[in-house]
Amino acid sequence: MKSNDNQGFAALDAIECGVHQCEREQCDHSVGWGGSPDENGHSSLDALIMCGKTRRVGAVANLKNIKAAIKVARRVMDDTYHSMLVGEDATVFAEQVGFKREDISSDFSRQLYDQWIANNRTPNYWRKSNAYKPVGHDTIGMIVIDDHLNVACGSSTNGLSFRIPGRVGDSPLVGSGAYCENGVGGCSATGNGDVIQRFLPAFYATMLMKLKGLHPREASYEALAEISQYYSVDVDAYAGLVCVNVRGEHGAAAIGQFENSFKYSMRNYHMKEAQVFPWRT
Repeated sequence: MKSNDNQGFAALDAIECGVHQCEREQCDHSVGWGGSPDENGHSSLDALIMCGKTRRVGAVANLKNIKAAIKVARRVMDDTYHSMLVGEDATVFAEQVGFKREDISSDFSRQLYDQWIANNRTPNYWRKSNAYKPVGHDTIGMIVIDDHLNVACGSSTNGLSFRIPGRVGDSPLVGSGAYCENGVGGCSATGNGDVIQRFLPAFYATMLMKLKGLHPREASYEALAEISQYYSVDVDAYAGLVCVNVRGEHGAAAIGQFENSFKYSMRNYHMKEAQVFPWRT
């Protein structure tokens, strides 16, 4: 499907390629195989890809034993009428379309799990344990606008360390982890996915750009402000949001433990290399 026929494939191909590169490099051990284990020591992956021209989506959640999560998500979008596949059934689908089943744990994830066991399974995500201590976590999120002004977006993560098995965060959920629309632009989120997914900030910020004409920076800030009205930014509500519009304007916002460190990278035709921007400008 590599094409310049104005069907959105150039932007989609860029999302698939860029996100998969981060999966292959195991960025910060928070994306791709061999990263964050669940409370049973098992690894799984979540990924999303979306076409802003057609609003078609492909996603996988709690995907086990397959390394290329974003590529499987692309096949869900291209090969089926579904939007998301989950768990072992997503793994079976991946095998059906040609992906190899393999162990996606690593020495890093196994050592991380052993240390957690030695620390009496702290932190954890059971309310009854009183051991809840959210830890900052990253996601690869990308938004691409190609030379036909088609917009695509995507995300990938290996989840929250020591999560309860079966937990799914914001990254593979359309409107939460990412959202995009031709003629407008797109957004991507990272942070505490259990809170983020309750507010659909990527969708909300895109609609603020579309309906109110807000600059991406303002849209990002307003979308995250909605979260901080309900959750303490000192405990639960840590998040970062980055947006870009079809005019090439871009911006971001952050709350909670991301507020002092959140950055994003951006590149356009005029740049030889990507540049890193602090969210406060």
